[in-house]
Amino acid sequence: MVSIIIPVYNNIKYTKQCIQSIKENTSVEHEIIVVDNSSNDDTIEVLESCKLADKIVTLVKNYGFPYAINRGVEESKGDIICLLNNDIITTPGWLDRLIEELDHYDIVGPVTNFVTKMQKVRIGVYDNKESLYRKAKEWSQEHKGETIEVNWIIGFAMVFKKSLWDVVGPFDADLFKIGNYEDIDFCFNAKRLGFRIAIVKDVYLHHYGSKTFGLIKTSYNKLLYENQQKLLKKWGTMVHYLKRQEISGGNNGRGDQRSKDQPGVW
Repeated sequence: MVSIIIPVYNNIKYTKQCIQSIKENTSVEHEIIVVDNSSNDDTIEVLESCKLADKIVTLVKNYGFPYAINRGVEESKGDIICLLNNDIITTPGWLDRLIEELDHYDIVGPVTNFVTKMQKVRIGVYDNKESLYRKAKEWSQEHKGETIEVNWIIGFAMVFKKSLWDVVGPFDADLFKIGNYEDIDFCFNAKRLGFRIAIVKDVYLHHYGSKTFGLIKTSYNKLLYENQQKLLKKWGTMVHYLKRQEISGGNNGRGDQRSKDQPGVW
């Protein structure tokens, strides 16, 4: 079973869309765990009345994204973990395909429209669910079987086995507080222990982007800079991996193709 963990803070409209898309597009056995960072809108009421989640974890205050993820994993029952932002719309077959790549890699993530670096792609214009699904299918067929081994991925959607979490440990909520760079830090911890990380290029999810951080009364750019500095200080000589997302050296053993329009170096 897969435990899908979704941290939320307000924005029930996006959370509802996200969960409805999961229910529509996910055939593998799963549970949905929503961790609410003390929302002050009608998030809890809607989640409960619409029976959208299998489990709702309510926090007494907004502890931030990393802490919410950690609490969600603590409550999970699945042997596979999927971390998912609440402003994501999934596409048909998304989770089946990501899980499939866990036979070859240890942490995997999809591509999307709103993200930094190599996971950002353009699949064409879509303005409703039907056109999104159609464009995502066309993209998937065009890039069927393609993966890119990397040093890190962004945690808007991240899948790994629970056994990896048990070894690597939780997100560093004490260091990264509200959030940003805790996902890369987690990947660095995994990489240091010999685990492999990959972008599954034939899985596309729609990402509205920064919907929760936009509600938090702090400068997003300031937060990004401060947490990046924390990451750099923590990892020292490994910091070059932050600048080079893709693992160099050609074929990574899976016969995979590299994206020609997404350079792996800042």
